[in-house]
Amino acid sequence: MAVTEHTPSVGIFWFVPGEYGDSILLADMTPIGKAPDYGDLKTHDRGHHEYWTSLARMGATRLRQLDLPPLIASTPYETYPRPDRLRSSEGRVPDLR
Repeated sequence: MAVTEHTPSVGIFWFVPGEYGDSILLADMTPIGKAPDYGDLKTHDRGHHEYWTSLARMGATRLRQLDLPPLIASTPYETYPRPDRLRSSEGRVPDLR
């Protein structure tokens, strides 16, 4: 069994439909050690709109080459649900807010 290292991170994410009826987790992450403070929490400094727009500008062909859903190029970021806020304190299971 291969052992992999997990880096605790914060970020933004969506579940986006793939081309074959599957759901693909789309995420942009910042390692906790590099994440800016937001009160007593850590935050990700790039917003949903900014990240989605940067992907959409690549176009469907390039998104496919990167194994990302090509529909990102033709749909607004608000189309797919995402949690408003996911919080975690001291490594505990996050609360969906």
